[in-house]
Amino acid sequence: MARISGTWNGRYRYGREYGLGMPRSVPFRMSLTGRLLGRFGGYVRDDPSRGGQPERGRIHGRLHGDAVIFRKVMPALYVTDDDGRQVDLRELLTEAYGTVPTEALEHVIEYRGTLVGPTIRGVWTIVPKTIEVPGQRVFETSGGSGTFIARRTSKVPAAL
Repeated sequence: MARISGTWNGRYRYGREYGLGMPRSVPFRMSLTGRLLGRFGGYVRDDPSRGGQPERGRIHGRLHGDAVIFRKVMPALYVTDDDGRQVDLRELLTEAYGTVPTEALEHVIEYRGTLVGPTIRGVWTIVPKTIEVPGQRVFETSGGSGTFIARRTSKVPAAL
């Protein structure tokens, strides 16, 4: 548990499927607390000035040996508009259809990596989502993937 607890600074990179429209890498900061049986939880903040989401996300995961697996759950699902700006999908759907989907539009990303010393390296994958606008239509969000690296900068979890 102590191996994962603390404050972590890192970067994630978008995979090739995203093309040139996405930032090269996005800095983030995680605050993690180890729990029983290798489980851990905490919070994450991306750098919105570098293409990350502005809200604080939650993290739930497990450490098994050197294998680190966790889910990052962001409270909103953002898409890139025609001008390259990130826009909350709820706003776009409200403008287009006058209504908001009934289900939560959380953005879920799965991370898998290896802990070596104070560093975690690995890959991330966006979990696709089906969104239904009442009385209108159904949308499928696309998945995607990339890589990440995070380094523990303190053994004490930070307030994020």
